Amino acid sequence: MRSATSCSKTLIRSDWRRFWPVGFLYALISFFVLPLPLWVGGQNWQGGLSAGRDAFLAEQVWGSLPGFVILTSFFGVAVAMAVYSYLMAGKSVGLMHALPVSRGRQFFSHFAAGLSMLTAANCLTFLLALLMEAVTGGAELGSLLLWLVITELMGFFFLAFATLAASVTGWLLAVPVIYLGWNFLVWIYTVILQAIAGILYPSYGSRFSYSGAVEWLTPVARLMRVTTERYGPALRVGTRLYAPGDRTLPTVLIYAAAGAAMLLLAWVLYRKRHSETAGDAIAFRPLRPVARYAISIAAGLALGTMIYQMVSWGGQDVTALILWQLVMGTLVYCAVEMLLRKSFRIFDRRTAVGVLALWLVLAGTCLAMKWDITGYEKRVPAADRVQAVEVNGIAQVTLNSEDPETVQAVIDLHRALVEQREPENPWGRCIVQYTLKNGSTMEREYGVDLDNGPVRRTLTALLNRPEIRQALFLEDYGKYGEQFTGGYAVNYVSGQELVLTPGQCLALYRALEADMEILVTPEQLDAAYRSFDLELNTTEGTYHIWRLFPNCANTLAVLQNVGLIESPEELANW
Repeated sequence: MRSATSCSKTLIRSDWRRFWPVGFLYALISFFVLPLPLWVGGQNWQGGLSAGRDAFLAEQVWGSLPGFVILTSFFGVAVAMAVYSYLMAGKSVGLMHALPVSRGRQFFSHFAAGLSMLTAANCLTFLLALLMEAVTGGAELGSLLLWLVITELMGFFFLAFATLAASVTGWLLAVPVIYLGWNFLVWIYTVILQAIAGILYPSYGSRFSYSGAVEWLTPVARLMRVTTERYGPALRVGTRLYAPGDRTLPTVLIYAAAGAAMLLLAWVLYRKRHSETAGDAIAFRPLRPVARYAISIAAGLALGTMIYQMVSWGGQDVTALILWQLVMGTLVYCAVEMLLRKSFRIFDRRTAVGVLALWLVLAGTCLAMKWDITGYEKRVPAADRVQAVEVNGIAQVTLNSEDPETVQAVIDLHRALVEQREPENPWGRCIVQYTLKNGSTMEREYGVDLDNGPVRRTLTALLNRPEIRQALFLEDYGKYGEQFTGGYAVNYVSGQELVLTPGQCLALYRALEADMEILVTPEQLDAAYRSFDLELNTTEGTYHIWRLFPNCANTLAVLQNVGLIESPEELANW
């Protein structure tokens, strides 16, 4: 029977007739994400039509983009499940493939039907948003057109991604599982490995971070980041409006190109797919080992680590950790094998060999991390790769800096901490976090051994960096000017409270300036007086002082003069 061109149109109309509620639901939710907020915002805008109002409307449009990242990712897989649902049942796929339409035409007809549903909903949302702007005082067309382009490209990418997932399975409910797994696979493994690192590495930082490559391989995370970046100016005829960050449109275009590649791969798989695989968890036999090990390794590492953390109470026993991972990995491997074979009779030589290979991977992963073959614990970033540093745990303050010399001082301290042995009774904990120029972060945590010469020397050098010393004495130094209006002082030990005059506030401020020149040592941090609360009010804000060092002679003298303390010597007994 000859294939007619009209058949593909018939398939598209059939998909629309059967699955239009999916597109309608997408359009309905989209109305509450963009057109309705535009109408509410336009009603609340008090001015007339102006460049300021245009910028306000544009910002409303861009503010909706993160919501549409979630919407398009969700409805991309929902539409793919609908239009390719016939692949999951033997009778329906047999009937469909018996039609006088080539498989390629069927594949692209169903994809076109799904994409046209998303496009129709986007266009309806665009028209409603334009109408809402117009009825509230005037429309801003440029931002809405760019919104439509970005949303369409995201919808194409997620639909193509979900189509590829639907092409490799014969279970309808497996489509969203595979789709989510592929979207977050790299991120999931990153989380798991970082959890294991937190157990095996004493210096492991507690805050989760991931590299730029991990973000790119997690499409939802990357798109959420670039659509929530601060808006930059975009050229437009006659004025300048708010627009998405510079990376938004290029990122979406890259993902759209990746979506085109996925669609091409899905088409190749669709043509080679056997109709008899409807009902199979994985439609292609060569992909079954990939699914088997990807799921089993992730589950073994994750579940084994979680149970170990529950029963070990923060221990670092790598043997027990590996045993728990082997047990959980084996259970999950057997469960996956039963699903793939569609039988409980899986205990044979092939399964035994597969479990043994799984054990080697799980144990090898943990041992490689324990032996630190990647050099994680001794890694110190080069200064030219660091954008900013943050140091916590020292003197109960957070030290932040982008100054190159301070960054180098932190790196010198980091190197000294790496070379020391982890002390049994540390002087304190030092948490170092780097923000690298490639956008990623690096964090380490160490116990500080003051008996170690290099550690003491580099820590003292860091504490005496000008900006660090200012943070230790007066955190907001210079921020609120010197037009003092009065203040308040409390001595919690003696219970003395004073209201300070503007002149007394200025005298305390000048005394602190003079005392900032003293040398700060780690011992002085321990001996610092924290029984004070000083507030110096200015016309622009308030300076707070809650720490004084024993050798702050100028400041202590002023406090004695105003009557807050009787003499500096009495503080030695506090």
